[in-house]
Amino acid sequence: MICPWLSATCRWLRALFRVRNNIYPTQSRKYIDKKIKIRKNVFLGPDVKLCCVSHEIGSEELRAGNAKSGDIIIEDGSWIGIGAIILPGVTIGKGSIIAAGAVVTKDVEENTIVGGVPAKVIKKIENVRPKL
Repeated sequence: MICPWLSATCRWLRALFRVRNNIYPTQSRKYIDKKIKIRKNVFLGPDVKLCCVSHEIGSEELRAGNAKSGDIIIEDGSWIGIGAIILPGVTIGKGSIIAAGAVVTKDVEENTIVGGVPAKVIKKIENVRPKL
């Protein structure tokens, strides 16, 4: 399913989106190349960048070497904080939280909070019941 509101708010939209219900993106997202799969009940904070393309380290003459790419998958119930950057080939596990400003270079396990540059595990999340 391609959502027209995504293309209207993106600076670059060359990605093929597979979007399910209850996605909550906010302004200033950047989506670059490849496939991005966003499952249901995902919250994307402002200025989140989902970057499916990067480069290998090249020679002295040109450090940005050969391009490399990979799909990004954000599983159900995840929350991506303001200004987080998700790099190529990363899967964010179900129910995980990415802290504001984190740079995620590796897969994140289910129900895990990660943060920092590069992102590291802060803690595992136990089942949390909503307060009534």
